[in-house]
Amino acid sequence: MDIAIQSVQAQTYANWELLVIDDASDDHTAEVVKNRADQRIKYLYQQKSERSKARNKGIENARGKYICFLDDDDFLQVNFLSDFNKAIPSYPNAILRTGFNYHFLSDNTAKPGKLIKNTQHPFHFALKEMCGVWSLCIPVTYLLEDRFADFPHWQDTHLILRLFAKYPVVQLNSHNYVYVQHSEMGTQKIFTDNSEIEKRLTLNLAAIRDFFNRYSQDVQQFITPTTEKILLSGKILHYANVTVARNNSQKAWNLFIRSLKMGLFLQHYKLYMVFLRKYFLTKWKKS
Repeated sequence: MDIAIQSVQAQTYANWELLVIDDASDDHTAEVVKNRADQRIKYLYQQKSERSKARNKGIENARGKYICFLDDDDFLQVNFLSDFNKAIPSYPNAILRTGFNYHFLSDNTAKPGKLIKNTQHPFHFALKEMCGVWSLCIPVTYLLEDRFADFPHWQDTHLILRLFAKYPVVQLNSHNYVYVQHSEMGTQKIFTDNSEIEKRLTLNLAAIRDFFNRYSQDVQQFITPTTEKILLSGKILHYANVTVARNNSQKAWNLFIRSLKMGLFLQHYKLYMVFLRKYFLTKWKKS
């Protein structure tokens, strides 16, 4: 949390407001904010309600014309805000996007995330690639109309797809957000318990189904009859891949078969190959 706040205070663009939403955390968030002693930082508390409600609370209390998001275990490069600010006069009604870098704490290495290509519609990019709402600078009026859906998983993509279907998106040629990967991430910790895997996967799939149940008509020009199944099967396949990497081969195999029962999709061929390699390598090591 402290590093995230420091990275905002270190921005070369100084006219910002930082809303810190404390979702009943146990990491002394209020004390960290108080120690920063910066009038541009505002602390807001809520009873444990997950990140969608926390982000919506931030939207409701923001005073600026544009909103960016920052997760508490990530941080910003110093030109994150200034690059957006420079682009706004040319694209005042667009959603702006910066690239990001994965930062792996285990070996202190980095890898760049993908940028949206000029030949690619942003909606299709968000369907297939890691986009992250924290990579965006969004006019506040758009977020007052479209909020985060109340799901603990896939809520980013749920909102991003709605926004990208309605508004212009401009990709900046920069990588100004740092997405930190570590063993204590919620997305990593859930794969140590079979019941937790099932619970979280069910919530993930429910968010995807909710999007298509409620917004298919709004995005029909961007989807096909199989898009929902591709996303559902791909999410199950992702869980299978992470689960097999945790040496839980039987659970991983069950998830893999569950994904295949939804259909065999060319878009997933790399994930199929990765899973089969990991699965049989794990079985060979155990034999």
